[in-house]
Parts: sequence; structure tokens; C-alpha cells
Amino acid sequence: HMTQLTDAEVDRVAACKVSVAHCPESNMKLASGSCPVPRLLAAGVNVALGTDGCASNNDLDMFGEMRTAALHAKLIASNPEALPAPEALHMATLAGARALGLGDVTGSLEPGKAADIQVLCRHRVQVPPGLTRGRR
Repeated sequence: HMTQLTDAEVDRVAACKVSVAHCPESNMKLASGSCPVPRLLAAGVNVALGTDGCASNNDLDMFGEMRTAALHAKLIASNPEALPAPEALHMATLAGARALGLGDVTGSLEPGKAADIQVLCRHRVQVPPGLTRGRR
């Protein structure tokens, strides 16, 4: 998960066009280090977002993972503007598809691509689906 990279290794990862799977909650639970996401992105590396599975994370919550990734990037970069929400969403969608070699097939809402879409209420994102049935 690229948690122990030197600057030279970041450059090599970028030059070799390697995709990185960033799983911040797993990295924190296992105390395995911090992926330097802001440095990788600045170097042009495709960084995807994942959960790494329940055994090393306790859940498969991609919304939580996006939030954690964004907050963690700000902390390690000492920059409150590091990894804004649209970039975290990109890492969870199209960057993940590209990491799997499927960027032309899925990962974004475009004509001809396979896609699933989830609609969220902007005013009540914290409410799980199904809990508000029958209420207004």
C-alpha cells in the first residue's frame, strides 16, 4: 500500500505508471504507516481508494474511507486543502477503475460505460438507506 515510500521511490512509481491502492483505515488499524497520497498525486500517480477488507478494517464503507483519506491527506501534508472531496471521490471511482485496467469500461457516468449510481440526500447523508421510508 506504499506506506514507506522515499521521494526517489515516488518518482519511480510515477515513471513506471504504477497504480496505488490507498486503504487509509486499514493502514491506521494495522499501524503500517502513511501513504503519501498528496506527493503521489503531485507526481502524477493514479491513486485508487479501497478498504482492504473487513479483517484489517472492520467494514467496507467507501464513504467512510473517502472521508478518512481526505482528512489523513490534510494531516500528513500539513495542508487543509490537500485531497479535497472531489479528488477523494475520483480515487474511489475512476481511479479505481483505471487501476484495474477498466477505466474505459466503468468508473464514471458516461454514455456507453457500465455504471451503478447511488442517489444521496445532500441534507441527510448520515442517514442509512431505508431508515426514512414513509417519512418526509
